[in-house]
Amino acid sequence: MKYLKKILLLSILPILIIISSCTSSKTYLTISIKKSDTESISLSLDPSKKSYFTSYKSKNNDKFSPTSPDDLFKEKNGKSFALIDDLHNANPGEVSEGDIKGYSFYFVNNNSNYKDITVSLKLTISKDKGLSDAIRVMTYYTSDGVQNFRVYQKEDKEETTYDSYSMILSRNALKNFKDNKTIFDTNSGNENIVISGNQGSNYVRYTILFWLEEADPDCNEKISAKNIYFNLEASIIS
Repeated sequence: MKYLKKILLLSILPILIIISSCTSSKTYLTISIKKSDTESISLSLDPSKKSYFTSYKSKNNDKFSPTSPDDLFKEKNGKSFALIDDLHNANPGEVSEGDIKGYSFYFVNNNSNYKDITVSLKLTISKDKGLSDAIRVMTYYTSDGVQNFRVYQKEDKEETTYDSYSMILSRNALKNFKDNKTIFDTNSGNENIVISGNQGSNYVRYTILFWLEEADPDCNEKISAKNIYFNLEASIIS
């Protein structure tokens, strides 16, 4: 009996090791237009072809491991955020740079009267099991040639310095989550997006990126094995 117990223990041990090892986390992203606003605003991967949709759900294959976005914030040939700008201007859809994952698409103004509309965006979390403690979210779009960007994080439990974020910090663009469920709400922060109603320019390209910040003191093997669900909802502000 004693030998049988040893054999069973030896056979189970490799399974326990596999289960307890650190695995890559996943983000699950849903983007949607508020139902009451779907006639006036839509999502698109190619506005020129009038290919519109009102919601998007990620394919659940965007695994990522802890990283720091050093290159994402560096200047290149005198240009700020050159790498994020390249991602932003590449083919729309799911985008990635190493372990930085995200989605890039267009918000389209469908108003038939060609009036500008103001759009509010709200990003919320659900089914969070601790990954939000070290996750980072970056939003990026350009308007009239101006780069608009924000990086959001949950407030650290202890004061921490992030050397890689000096460019973001210098522009006051590093923000804490609004609360445990809401990462940001542009309406409460007076950061809504205005979309032109003019034909040929009635859209705004928008990019949202996610990564697990390896320099965050809360980043560890336990949370990096978790998954997290995001929902980005767009609505029109009257």
